[in-house]
Amino acid sequence: MSILLKITAVFAAAAIIASNAQAQPAANAQLLAPAKIEKASAADIAGVLEPLAITVEPFEEGDDSAYTIMATTESGGQFLVTLFACADPLAGTDCEGVSSYAGFSNAGLAYEDLNRYNLESAVSKAINVADQNAVIFGVQQYLSGGVSPGNMQFVIVLFLADLDQFMAGAPNEQTSVSMSATQSETARPKTGNLLSARDASATAAIGPYSIKGAIASAINNTGNVAFTTPAQP
Repeated sequence: MSILLKITAVFAAAAIIASNAQAQPAANAQLLAPAKIEKASAADIAGVLEPLAITVEPFEEGDDSAYTIMATTESGGQFLVTLFACADPLAGTDCEGVSSYAGFSNAGLAYEDLNRYNLESAVSKAINVADQNAVIFGVQQYLSGGVSPGNMQFVIVLFLADLDQFMAGAPNEQTSVSMSATQSETARPKTGNLLSARDASATAAIGPYSIKGAIASAINNTGNVAFTTPAQP
């Protein structure tokens, strides 16, 4: 090989090496970047919650237009996750949004308590469901453009911290929530419910939810439960 050809080959090799060196950081960044969820599934939600020591199971009495999961913390606190705007609501696949929420008895609470909560909470909002003697706390996430599992998990952790904060200051009264969303007015227990005068119309603040699921969690959450997770801030 002539000297000219050798020089040409060296320059060509150097150009390839330089090109690869420039492309490598971009390739590494792509490999290291967390996968984003653009359309969530029930399996995605389980993957977000299980590292927080939260067990999940389908809530069979949810709305047919959405897919609802019942989640339980290590300390027995229950909340629900509803996947909405799904390609297949019955299977909980390709869903564009996620609503996380929990129910509690509203006995002993006043609207000032809920207003204060809505001002001080980290991510969640509270709504009153007067005809069920319950209050529901929730947060919704839209996945447009893609959201990392870590970001979804962080919002859930903040939401659960909000619930613990509420429970720490909630009135120590027995549950007064209705056992079923279909109970008649006469069958509901009589309580000193301070919220029964009117209902909050802020459903959009927490997204779609299953009223039966919210009531089921409200009945359970009147016991000695907590929402603390291993990642609690």
